[in-house]
Amino acid sequence: MTTINKIKNLRPTESDASFKYVCPNCSGEYWVTLRQVKCEQFVIVCDCDTVLKPKPVEQIKIRYKKKKEKPKSETKISEDLIDSEILDRCCKSLMSYGFDKEEAAKLIQKAYKDTKNTDCATLVKMSLSNFGENNGKCN
Repeated sequence: MTTINKIKNLRPTESDASFKYVCPNCSGEYWVTLRQVKCEQFVIVCDCDTVLKPKPVEQIKIRYKKKKEKPKSETKISEDLIDSEILDRCCKSLMSYGFDKEEAAKLIQKAYKDTKNTDCATLVKMSLSNFGENNGKCN
């Protein structure tokens, strides 16, 4: 049984590029290598006797594909935010117990962050039980 060695991210040891130039007078096509077009004095003499002077190319850079990564901050933010409709419903419930809207929102968001539960009744219960743990203060 033979084993196959898998080499990842192998890059070329050499490269070559060609450039296509078209004569504006007769539409004649000419392919030129990178080495030729790097020369300052390089010219192409077309079949229609037009002299074409390509603009010299200094270098070509190769950009390799990068792995697509999910932005970590965006993913974390979306996981920690509760849906605004659920938050409003839960806040109304806590406000009926005498909490102001800001206090209620903080308690509900903390309960959601701890449980990731979107059930309004559960979040309100968790918020009320967490409220007692903080000596009556809302953080």
